[in-house]
Amino acid sequence: MQIKGGFPLKGEVDVSPSSQESLFSLGSGLIFNESLILDKLSLCGLVTQSLEMYREFGVCIVRNDDGLSVSNIKDSSSVLFLKHSYLWQPLFFALPGLLRTHGFLSVRSGRPKLFLSAAVKEALELFFEFGLKIQADDDFLNLTKADHPFENKIITLSQKSSFLTALALLMTAAFVEKEIVFTNVKLDIEILRFLDMLKKFGFDYRINQEDGVLFLNKELKEIPVVRHSIGFDPYDLGIFSLSGLLSNGSVICKKVVSKEILPFLSILEKIGLVFESSDSSLTIWSENTDNYSLSKTFSLTSPYFSWVWDPLICLALSRLCQNCLLATPYTHLSSLWIRDFRHLGIKIELVEISEEKMYRISGKNSLSGKSLNLPFSPLSSCLFLVCLLASGKSNLSSDSALDFFHENLVQRFINLGAQISFN
Repeated sequence: MQIKGGFPLKGEVDVSPSSQESLFSLGSGLIFNESLILDKLSLCGLVTQSLEMYREFGVCIVRNDDGLSVSNIKDSSSVLFLKHSYLWQPLFFALPGLLRTHGFLSVRSGRPKLFLSAAVKEALELFFEFGLKIQADDDFLNLTKADHPFENKIITLSQKSSFLTALALLMTAAFVEKEIVFTNVKLDIEILRFLDMLKKFGFDYRINQEDGVLFLNKELKEIPVVRHSIGFDPYDLGIFSLSGLLSNGSVICKKVVSKEILPFLSILEKIGLVFESSDSSLTIWSENTDNYSLSKTFSLTSPYFSWVWDPLICLALSRLCQNCLLATPYTHLSSLWIRDFRHLGIKIELVEISEEKMYRISGKNSLSGKSLNLPFSPLSSCLFLVCLLASGKSNLSSDSALDFFHENLVQRFINLGAQISFN
């Protein structure tokens, strides 16, 4: 893929449905078995390939004019094959519902040591907390449902992540009949929408956002039929809403709900931007930020945002501010993207001030097109945006991640005026 950057991006764009919420909801559908009808599922590669994987597991997926529903088939195989290791998280979202039906599952993977990796071990530790019997080796995983009622009342997640929080909620929906307390949970926009969906199934919840504590209790015994609309993708909104501003254009983001974007708007205000929002759209623009100095420090500690927002906010600051500092909880993950930022002309470094690590951004930066190998991760979309803003030509290899983590991302940017050609 070749990008001729530096052109203003203008127009309207529909923000896509959340891929993460789509996966949470599909996992719920396997638990509530035909009682959940989903509207406007994300069509990104992550979700469509997950649906294909679920079908291979023997899951019944029905799509009609009313929406999409999923259900378990009791005589389907209890041996699952994970063909693509990058789908291991969607696999784990399906496991609570499948275990509820089968009682025992054996998962095989073609990637050596996948089930011994640190990330998978954290998920397995959570399963162990719920009483599951676990056997894991290089390429197989055996899970057996507990043969006794769940007794734990308090579970502390090993890290504050949306994945572990959603997995804990799915396990609760599948196996818990009493109140349970979770600590160290990640309560971002998508998790809160997921909790609201569970509430329709008779779950009552209370949260302490500041401390990351969640109280969850099941009240109703009968399972009602619930229709759930997948909300917008917050990061998709971030990418497109900032693209118009940073390219000296104007992009109106549609299909967003104003009350749900308040955390995002609070970040815009902190970095000196102004916005106009309605019940279904968002436009942002910049005030004069020339007077920002090195002593200006931004602190972004909102629980609604994850590590993938760091490069996006740093990109915005590098284009809008002369000099600034940015403090976030995720500076320890900067090695995943900061080298590529420097390669494209962004003057950024990690510094330690008063024993706190921060990003120091020296702007306003002039970006120049380069050859870049995009990582297969959500970071790819931010690096793609940098190339759209850079003057000259950028050649991108490994661009498959763009439409895997976002729905039709490349075409939507082309519709806004991006100059993109394919080799």
